[in-house]
Amino acid sequence: MTSTTSPSTPAIPEAATIYAAIELSSKSWLVAIQAPDGKKISRHQVGAGDSDKLIAHLEQARARVQDATQAPVSVMTCYEAGRDGFWLHRVLRAKGIDNQIVDPASLLTDRKKKSAKTDRIDAHKILRALKLWHEGDAEACSMARVPTPEQEDERRAVREAQHMKKEQTRHLNRCKSLTALHGIWTFRPLRRDWRAQIEQMRSADARPLPPRLKAEIARECERLHHLRDQLRQLMREDRARRREAKGRAEGKPPEEKTALEQRAELIAHLQTLRGVGEVSASVLVDEVFFRDFRNRREVAGYVGLTPQPHSSGSKDTDQGLDKAGNALARWAMIELTWRWLYYQPDSSLSAWFHEQTGNARRRLRRIKLVATARKLLVALWRYVTQGIVPEGAVTTV
Repeated sequence: MTSTTSPSTPAIPEAATIYAAIELSSKSWLVAIQAPDGKKISRHQVGAGDSDKLIAHLEQARARVQDATQAPVSVMTCYEAGRDGFWLHRVLRAKGIDNQIVDPASLLTDRKKKSAKTDRIDAHKILRALKLWHEGDAEACSMARVPTPEQEDERRAVREAQHMKKEQTRHLNRCKSLTALHGIWTFRPLRRDWRAQIEQMRSADARPLPPRLKAEIARECERLHHLRDQLRQLMREDRARRREAKGRAEGKPPEEKTALEQRAELIAHLQTLRGVGEVSASVLVDEVFFRDFRNRREVAGYVGLTPQPHSSGSKDTDQGLDKAGNALARWAMIELTWRWLYYQPDSSLSAWFHEQTGNARRRLRRIKLVATARKLLVALWRYVTQGIVPEGAVTTV
């Protein structure tokens, strides 16, 4: 056999990879680093948020391996998706470090009733999963897709609106609870004349409300209406920004459109289906359809609408949904499915739902509604990516 390398040409050393797992917490970070020989894992404690010291440890490990092997060395790091977001990912990438963010729900867990859990154990678990994933084991874990800073910022409006709606419900319930303490059920805190209502209210035994109670209800109503004004302003600004972006995108080739312009066009495209409203379209575009999915199972799994059967031997039970996906997108799909059944009664999805439920009671209807939501999500994904209109659906264009 003849050699393809001439004797005078020195062999190029094979590249080596250093693996590092970062266990993040609010007080300190634990960094577990494994050299290419895999014999020893070094651990380092750095202060929370101290990315410079973290990078210094990684560069020291890179320099040590390069001196020992005389080969090019790459560094691959990983940490769990969570409260710290994506800023550290972008800092590491800017320094030439290949960082990944793992979905915590995809990591293998100890099935013992009582299992040990420490930062050291968690870091080693992430490190092991990272190595297997890098070597080609796709089932070792799932890596999150990191949005661009522009995409991340565009999510803020819809997410903030959902938080504000929940806070609005809390204020509303608090107002009604305070009046119910005195047998009053007619108070309407959302009306603009709430102050006059408070002054005219009498308890069930015909007494005027105590002064401190009136003051507390008034403060709750003030916060409630201030929040409603902020919510309206937020939605108006987001709507105006999308309309402006959509106008700028008209006539542009796809490669020249900005992330905001692509988002605005995608939301408008979804809204061409009757029953798909502005909020639902915004949530789906911002939370789901910015990602690339290989198949329909990945789409449903990302939103957490996949069933979890438990079948072993003679035991065969349904554990319900895994609910490990995007909670906001899952909520939006359930709400959208109810609207779809009302506004798209002639679609095949609506026909399937009514065929499955018939005159069934509430529990079966809820179960089949979730199944319909899963089918509808896949149909909307195909509509967005391939332009396939859901069978029997009516569009507004």
